[in-house]
Amino acid sequence: MPSATEWEVDLGYIRLRGLKVKRDKAKHTVIALHGYLDNANSMIGLNQSFPNDDFIALDFAGHGKSEHRPEGCHYNQLDYVQDLHQLINALSLDKVILVGHSLGGIIASTYAALYPSVVIVLINIDSFGPLTKPANTSAKQLRDALHSRSKKMNVKKSKKADLALASAARARKTDLQESLCRFILERNIRLNTSGEQFWASDPRLVTQSLLRLTEEQAENIMTRIICPTLVIASSTSVKQMDRVFQVRRGWVSQANLVLIDGGHHLHLEKHEETVFNITEFIRQL
Repeated sequence: MPSATEWEVDLGYIRLRGLKVKRDKAKHTVIALHGYLDNANSMIGLNQSFPNDDFIALDFAGHGKSEHRPEGCHYNQLDYVQDLHQLINALSLDKVILVGHSLGGIIASTYAALYPSVVIVLINIDSFGPLTKPANTSAKQLRDALHSRSKKMNVKKSKKADLALASAARARKTDLQESLCRFILERNIRLNTSGEQFWASDPRLVTQSLLRLTEEQAENIMTRIICPTLVIASSTSVKQMDRVFQVRRGWVSQANLVLIDGGHHLHLEKHEETVFNITEFIRQL
């Protein structure tokens, strides 16, 4: 099996990076989109499900090895959809397979709805469309976001990295074992000229988004997804995607659900089972 290599694309306004597995006579290109505060490391192993396709595991802007947004800018969720659109155009792709975990699934679902002629297969891992909030929370959302962002309007120097401490801290806060946390976080580290380790991820990533969609808006978007869609949901994740799927399954004409006994990062924790289910889904198309 081909090994993954470093990859990058210049979109003009930002340079995005990631990992790519290139295959001879590839049928399609798969673009894998990671979750919030993760990076390409968390997705690259899923290339095993696509032995006949090129596979790109992307670092979102501000994550992993990708460039940060300019000073004074922040990270609006829908801007990632714009980045994905520019990426697909830059690579001259007319047909793609999108695989997304968590935040990546939200971005993948949204893009599949907006460009149904481009996305031929959609696979979401513990994610099924946008997170929503009622319209009557809009003012509070905006106020909270402004307060959150005001603390990070000026981009500060990167902090020194302690991978062991960070991995242990993340493991305590999540349902992911420490070794897997370390595997993800390794890609968020850069070295300076003296060989010291610093965090490469943008500190502005932890600020709040300005405004979430309403459930009505989410429905309007998701009903436009027409490609075969697989949702692999965790049985124990706080996201409760099995419940969300039951509510939204009527919005997506070809939606299928697989429930796996694992946490939110089940594609890492239950990697072989996740790869098997994706492979079987693709095989049956």
